[in-house]
Amino acid sequence: MPYTEQWNLTFERALPSHSSLSLAYVGNNGVEFLQYNGLNRAQFPQVSAVPLDYAGTNFTGVLFDKIDPNLFNPNPAPGYISLAQPRTNMRRPDGRYSIILQVSNNARSYYNAMQAIYTKRLSHGLTLHGAYTWSKNIDTGSEPTFVGAGDTNFAISDREPARSMRGLSRLDQPHRFVLVSTYDLPFLRSQTGALGKMLGGWQMSGIATYAAGNPVTVALGYDLNADGIAGDRPWLADPSAFGKSFDNARVNPATGHQYSVDAIPASAFFPTVANAGNWPWYPGTAYVASAGRNIFRIQGQNNLDAAFIKNTRLFGHDRAHYLQFRAEMFNLFNRVQFDVPNLTLVDTGVAGYRINPNFGRISAQRNIPRNMQIMLRYQF
Repeated sequence: MPYTEQWNLTFERALPSHSSLSLAYVGNNGVEFLQYNGLNRAQFPQVSAVPLDYAGTNFTGVLFDKIDPNLFNPNPAPGYISLAQPRTNMRRPDGRYSIILQVSNNARSYYNAMQAIYTKRLSHGLTLHGAYTWSKNIDTGSEPTFVGAGDTNFAISDREPARSMRGLSRLDQPHRFVLVSTYDLPFLRSQTGALGKMLGGWQMSGIATYAAGNPVTVALGYDLNADGIAGDRPWLADPSAFGKSFDNARVNPATGHQYSVDAIPASAFFPTVANAGNWPWYPGTAYVASAGRNIFRIQGQNNLDAAFIKNTRLFGHDRAHYLQFRAEMFNLFNRVQFDVPNLTLVDTGVAGYRINPNFGRISAQRNIPRNMQIMLRYQF
C-alpha cells in the first residue's frame, strides 16, 4: 500500500507593516509507489521455448548463444542473433508470451526542501505573497503509466531495476519563486464626481513565476542489452556536459547550430560517429550505460501574468451596483519557454544506423504566446 512520510520544522516571525516571514525545512519520503517492470525479458544464451504450433519460424529447441559478426545481417543463421534481427521473442524464458507487464509497489521518492514565505496583508492598498523553494526531488520512477517525453517509466535492467531508474524526479525544480501581488491605486478612491468615476477605483495585480527547468533523459535509441525493453541510455563521454540544459533554440551565428546543440552536442556521448557499423551491443548482460536518468534539464519558467481592474460604483448604498472592467494579460512579456528537444542519440531509421543529426534540436514551444482578454461585468 503506497504511503508517504512527512516532516517539517518551521520558524515564523511577525514583521512590521502587517507582514510575516516563515522559514521551513520540509521532508517527504514516498514509499511503495507504483512501478512498471517487464518480465519474461529476452535472455542470452537461451533455448527457444516458443511452442511448435505457433505460426512462423520460431526455432523451437534451438540454442541462441552466438552473435553474428555482421550486426546488420537481417537473417542470421539458427543460433545466431544480430542487432538487425535480435530474435527477441525466441529468447524469452516462456516462449508462449511476449513481455509481461508487472505492476508493483517498488518505487520510492525522496524530497527535501527549504521554503521561505513572505506575506504582507492588506495595508495601504497593497497585498503581497512571495514564496521561494530550494529543493531536491529524487525517485525511482515519476509516473508509472505515461511519463511523457524525456523520461522513462520502465526499469531498463532486470538485475538492478531500482538502481537503473534512480535519479532526479521528473518533477524536480531546485529553485522556484512565485510572487503574487495586488495594489489598489491610491488616487480618487472615493470615486466622487465625474472625474472620480472615470479615474478612481483602479487595481493592479500580478503573478510572477521563476523556476528552474525539469530534468530530462537522453536515450540511446536501440536496445543495448537486447532484453526487449527500450529506454536504454548511452555513455556520458564528456563530464563537462553533466547537468547542463537544453534551453535555447536560437541559432548561434558562429556555428549555425542551436545554442542548446552547441552546449550538449552528440559528441559528448558514446557511441560516436566512429562506431558506425560497429555499435556497442551486449546481449544477456542487463548492462546499464553511464549516462544516468534525468541528468539534463530543459528550459525553466520566466513568466509574468498581469491584470488591470477598474471597479466603478454606479448607484445604491445598502446594495450597491458596480461595473467592473478587467484587462488580463497572460505571459505579459511574451517570453518563450522551449519544449523538450530531440533526445535520441542514435537514428535507427536508416540502414546501419547513424548518430542522429537532429539530436538536441528543439522544435517546439512549451508555453503559450502572450494572450490577452478583456471583460466587462455588471454586479448587483
